[in-house]
Amino acid sequence: MKEVKSFKDPYGEDELFYNLSASNGILAITSDDTVVVFDTKKGEILLDYKTEKSWHNTKVDSLDRGVLLYDNLVIFSHGHDDATYTINYNTKEFSWKCKRGWKSGTIELYRYKDRYLYKNRFDSAFYEFNPKSGAIIGKYSYSLVKLANRDSDKHTDVFIVLESVKDKELRNWLEEGYDRIGKGDIYSIYESRFHFHGQSLTPLWEIEFPNKIEDRHNYGRDMFFNLVDSIVLLELEDKNGKILWNMKTGYNLIHRSSIHKDRLYISYEDSSIEVFDLSKLEK
Repeated sequence: MKEVKSFKDPYGEDELFYNLSASNGILAITSDDTVVVFDTKKGEILLDYKTEKSWHNTKVDSLDRGVLLYDNLVIFSHGHDDATYTINYNTKEFSWKCKRGWKSGTIELYRYKDRYLYKNRFDSAFYEFNPKSGAIIGKYSYSLVKLANRDSDKHTDVFIVLESVKDKELRNWLEEGYDRIGKGDIYSIYESRFHFHGQSLTPLWEIEFPNKIEDRHNYGRDMFFNLVDSIVLLELEDKNGKILWNMKTGYNLIHRSSIHKDRLYISYEDSSIEVFDLSKLEK
């Protein structure tokens, strides 16, 4: 894959980003307690907001529940509150705030095309909301189904079934965000092992990586894995799993990744970001 851009965290501190959102050259990132909006074309910081100045006047140090961009708004949530916050990054003013859950750590933000959603784990549902006002415009409940694997005596994997989503395209996308990929195939992960189930509740094949799988991102019928010391791209069409790309990061450089519109963004704890072009990969 071709690297298309590399740059330093505009905030200027050695911090690893929890979440990242990109739209039309605007980049929104969250770290432990800070939201930064950056114009990548002009090289300008548009917003630098620390949560200790938030409405409830308490310091929040876990902005790990997602960040979204809409028009001139940055929308974010975190793990120590049950609310979603929205700031206009041009005026630096809060646009709206909505309480979402019944206990902390239940809200996670998502975007599908032009649709904005959050997941409430406590309520076992996805909610679609209007990004301008925060108003709820749809609710999609989910349930959990147990999967069998070779470690079933120690660990049980689950995947999400959304019974209430009539929009098939949206339903597929929501399920693919968890333990399904294109064509409805199922997978499960346990520590360093990836199990491909296909249409079966038992795995058809598995691959074991040298280190624990920290995170994963679907990209069509392929999948990116964040390991402790590397990022790996796995081809799922191969019956045994074929590694298409493997980039070593080293044990001393913690990283996170995110995919937005055919771009793979990798952030490191030394405050740098790398961007890779995925458009040449077959989805």
